[in-house]
Amino acid sequence: MINSLSQKLNMKVNGCQIVLGQELNETQLNSHNFKKVGFFGRRMIKAERNELVFFSKNCELKYLKEDFGDVIFPILDAKAGAAIMYGTSSYLWYKQNNLSKFVFQIIQNKMAAQKHIEEFEQKLVESIGKPYSADGAFTTWEMGNQRLLLEYPKNEHGYIHLTMID
Repeated sequence: MINSLSQKLNMKVNGCQIVLGQELNETQLNSHNFKKVGFFGRRMIKAERNELVFFSKNCELKYLKEDFGDVIFPILDAKAGAAIMYGTSSYLWYKQNNLSKFVFQIIQNKMAAQKHIEEFEQKLVESIGKPYSADGAFTTWEMGNQRLLLEYPKNEHGYIHLTMID
């Protein structure tokens, strides 16, 4: 039986399973194109001293059933045109060597971010039920000690946040 929100979401970045509470395995993260965030990057994302943070740029997110429709990937080909192009990135935060927070970003294209976040939300409602709360810019689900927050783009970026609740 699947008993956590992160397990129900079945999210994978570059094939790396994302489950809150999982133990840090740097070798595995490196094999899935994650790199440890350095000093300046940590300052930009406001990481706490006790957190290790890993980052993947222009990565692919698969979720739920992992079929063709359950994937978000960057479109980087200039031939597609500037209006179509967008990037992605993801961050993994580890506290005491356990995954405590995950963020996936759809960047540099408000239209693409809006479309992907809307599709993701619709599939979540079908799969795990209605959100705990929705206020337009944010939609939230909670299960046990885990929270999923979808952040609709205010500018060019959309975000998927998965966190442990303290």
